[in-house]
Amino acid sequence: MGQLAFQTKSIRINQSATFEFDSDIQSYSVGLSGFNMEVRSGAKEILNLKISNFAVHLDAEPQGSNAVKVSPSIVLTDDQGHDLDPSDTFNFVAVTVIAWLAGGAQNDVVLANENDIKDGTVSPAVPNPSGEDPDVVEPFISGFELSFGKPSQEILSLNVGTDIRFDEKNNFKIGSVAQMTNSTTVTGSLDAGLFAIIPDMPAYEVTITYISYSGSPDFSKCHPVTFSADVKSAAVLMQNFELKFDQPRTISDISGGGWLNGQAGVKLPVPAIEGKTVNLNTMAQLYVAIGNDLYWGDVSTRLIVIAELSDG
Repeated sequence: MGQLAFQTKSIRINQSATFEFDSDIQSYSVGLSGFNMEVRSGAKEILNLKISNFAVHLDAEPQGSNAVKVSPSIVLTDDQGHDLDPSDTFNFVAVTVIAWLAGGAQNDVVLANENDIKDGTVSPAVPNPSGEDPDVVEPFISGFELSFGKPSQEILSLNVGTDIRFDEKNNFKIGSVAQMTNSTTVTGSLDAGLFAIIPDMPAYEVTITYISYSGSPDFSKCHPVTFSADVKSAAVLMQNFELKFDQPRTISDISGGGWLNGQAGVKLPVPAIEGKTVNLNTMAQLYVAIGNDLYWGDVSTRLIVIAELSDG
């Protein structure tokens, strides 16, 4: 494990997970790799839900000098008291912690989180101690909050995402998109993370990949992402996701994102890392079950994949 290390874990409602690293942590950032939320009754009957509140927040706190504990808050409710079932194994978030470990030069890597960034605004400046142009800088989603309030409403579309800006001193600012639409659009807020690698670090490589489905997705195959050399370890972070029905509808299942094969959900019969290739499980679906019929929406997700290379 190099000085820049990452771990991903699946965490269910009302649970937490501790991410323990081999060395002391200088700095860290926490983000969403993906999520799945399925609305069912106590008898496991699939429901269709109008939305009041839809939110994910990640509470992260150090545990000693080399670990971080993450406790997610996951909310999908209507104004009739329906909520997600904590006992349902399909209700989870996949969380990644990126850590800059002891031994690495302090100013070589910037890791940060900024919460409650209102739609259409930017975060306070995240300091770039060196002031130099970064070799890599990527923002990512670590949470969001959207609400129709009362009464609950059907959903037409949803868009959550982030981008990077710079100020005059080359510090970083994180831009926010957090919108949900029925006949009108409501805006919310975004929690976001950021990682920046200032000097060129050949041991690490970052790429962007896109997942999109129109209609029923095919989860029987992994989504491969290929790097320039053999991969030792890798992680995935969500940068944007968009969901859209053909008309305003209730929802039964909503998901987005991706992670290495087997880190969450179903494990397919291929290695998570295979030479230069990272095989991802992807979650990108939106549907409502009405009687025996499923009505599917269109889903797209932009993912950051960061890899530590074997010959870096």
